[in-house]
Amino acid sequence: MVSLANSQPDFEWERFMAEPCFLDFEPYPKGIFINRGQALEKSNYKKSQLRDFISRLPSDPSKEVTELQYLNLLDEVLADRLLTDAEVESLKDMILTQGLARDQVNAIHEDYLRKLCRVYWVDHDLSHAEYIDLKVVSELLGIEEHILDVIIQEEKSKTKAEKLSDLPERDFVTLSGKTVCFTGALNSTLNGDPIDRSFAQKIAIEHGMIIKSGVSKALDYLVTADPNSLSGKSLKARDYGVKIIAEPVFWSWVNFKVD
Repeated sequence: MVSLANSQPDFEWERFMAEPCFLDFEPYPKGIFINRGQALEKSNYKKSQLRDFISRLPSDPSKEVTELQYLNLLDEVLADRLLTDAEVESLKDMILTQGLARDQVNAIHEDYLRKLCRVYWVDHDLSHAEYIDLKVVSELLGIEEHILDVIIQEEKSKTKAEKLSDLPERDFVTLSGKTVCFTGALNSTLNGDPIDRSFAQKIAIEHGMIIKSGVSKALDYLVTADPNSLSGKSLKARDYGVKIIAEPVFWSWVNFKVD
């Protein structure tokens, strides 16, 4: 299995799950509306579509390639914990263009998941919310649940063997001055109590962010608890090309531990 930690030293982990990126295609066709059940069905189909595509890849790479570009694209499209049709196609196109083999793609996906797991284990604790996020990402990447469980246990063992002070410092996003808007009821809890939007906004403000009540083209981030949300804010953000991030990503950015 390819180890990106050794073969890809140029990957900038301070940008991991961090810098806003905009894809050079329109991922959300305008004027098309579906209900939430249809959205979930399409989401599950796209997960299996990517997994089936990977299973049909050749076992040997067609050429010497760099995996960094594909890794960065993964970081872009997974920020909202949702894969659109256009994003699935962009992943498939890059795989074919770069000549990645099946084992290479699977290794990159597993390494991406492993590094995210490592981020969550930095404090020697994996919360329920973090586990659910890992599970969502693993499903999007076509990684079987038993492989996810192995990765979690391996990363737990690594961090358990180290002193907390010896662990690498967690990379943080520069959020000061960035505008953020929240949509939908939050899913996370703190000490068993639901976290409301005002609390999340307070945490965002403490990190220098500017709260916005609505979506405009100038908005930096829209935080959503439901990647399949069909709220007006989500639709407008997609139409404007505003960066949409999932709730777990936001909590990770602000280094706030939820249940």
